[in-house]
Amino acid sequence: MIVTLMLSKKAQSVTETEIGLTKHATGQEQFKPGKISRWLVKKSLIAHKAVASVLPVSWQKNIA
Repeated sequence: MIVTLMLSKKAQSVTETEIGLTKHATGQEQFKPGKISRWLVKKSLIAHKAVASVLPVSWQKNIA
């Protein structure tokens, strides 16, 4: 499920919209990310790039 959410363009756009609306409404972010969450996101992005570099382009297009 996590992989699906990471690769889903719709889920990414919904998340960006929610965060954008939150920033717009308050002028600042409502949460301060902690060290663990920043580390987890950084490692997840690195893993995503590694997997994307190994998968054939045709597979990436089918997944997208």
